[in-house]
Amino acid sequence: MKTINLLIIEDPSEVEVALQQRLLEMGYNILGVLANPNKIIENPLLAQTDLVLMDLFLDEKYTGLNACRDITNFKGLPVIMMVGNENLKFNVFDEVNAHSIMAKPFSDVALYYNLRSAVGFEAKKNEYSAVTESYREHIFVKMDYKLHKLKVDDIIYIEASKDYVDIYLEKSKYRVNVTMHQMEQALPSDRFVRTHRSFIVNINYINYIKFPEIQLLQTEGMALIGGNYKKEVYQKINVL
Repeated sequence: MKTINLLIIEDPSEVEVALQQRLLEMGYNILGVLANPNKIIENPLLAQTDLVLMDLFLDEKYTGLNACRDITNFKGLPVIMMVGNENLKFNVFDEVNAHSIMAKPFSDVALYYNLRSAVGFEAKKNEYSAVTESYREHIFVKMDYKLHKLKVDDIIYIEASKDYVDIYLEKSKYRVNVTMHQMEQALPSDRFVRTHRSFIVNINYINYIKFPEIQLLQTEGMALIGGNYKKEVYQKINVL
């Protein structure tokens, strides 16, 4: 069985040392312990990492929530958030795509099963994606009490609108009650890219980019590129 490599992002303390020992006893390999999430996307350890355990770091300018969103969006790694006594709203994790959240102090049983769930989920997801990615030519969306069949290649861009997303085609628009994360999962990653927390764009419809704006073909609409998404977008469209 492959050894699972973990990266811990948490303030050094006796609790953190104890956590390392518990993980080692469970058979996991700890690549490193980072004192804060700053510049995590640039850290070379991520290339060897299978799973990230991370504190919230709410006092930092670049919080654990920001880092969780970037790690999942740009690196595709599962992140388990470790939460203390912070008074958080229940939906604060909606846009960061954390695999799971564990409240401190957590038992060995909770730790073990959250880790196993994250590793197993990613393995199944990657296996499924490899098989189905090329067949994802249509999606069905629910609107006006009907299921509408949309050809994926006809979708120009998607824009978040409060509790809904607007799916734009050349001559029509569909407002659907789903999240942007659900849309990302439904669309083939070789043709669509998340450019902003509020936009997903079909690469084939990009006319030109004048940061932070994206001018799209066959529509008067314009999408945006967020600073945290710029690097990933430029890599995917092969900027020379």
